[in-house]
Amino acid sequence: MFAINGTEMLITVCISILSILLSIFLIRMVANLLILVAFAIAIVAPIIWYINEANNGTQMPIFGLYVGSIISAFIMTLLTVPLWPVSSLMQWTGKKERKRLSKIEETSDQTNSAEKKDPIVNTHQE
Repeated sequence: MFAINGTEMLITVCISILSILLSIFLIRMVANLLILVAFAIAIVAPIIWYINEANNGTQMPIFGLYVGSIISAFIMTLLTVPLWPVSSLMQWTGKKERKRLSKIEETSDQTNSAEKKDPIVNTHQE
């Protein structure tokens, strides 16, 4: 039997950690790619459908095109929902924007409270 020393143990631990990080990166990259492809298909599908109908010589109603675009977008969104927790694209939290909005609200509340002082009523009639 071979004895495993500390250096070899450290190397195996580093390899394991690197493999896990690489796997997470690859899984997120694939999820992002699938989401982008699905959304691109949802955008392009009604146009391709319309071109196909026009090449076949049939007239497609514009309402059908609108309904087709809504349905394709909805279906692609539903198909990608399981990937959202894995994807880095869909992890937007808006923390920076929320902080900016709360600062704007605070400053507007302070200016509004300063403007809402009781007006001086002039009892003199001229």
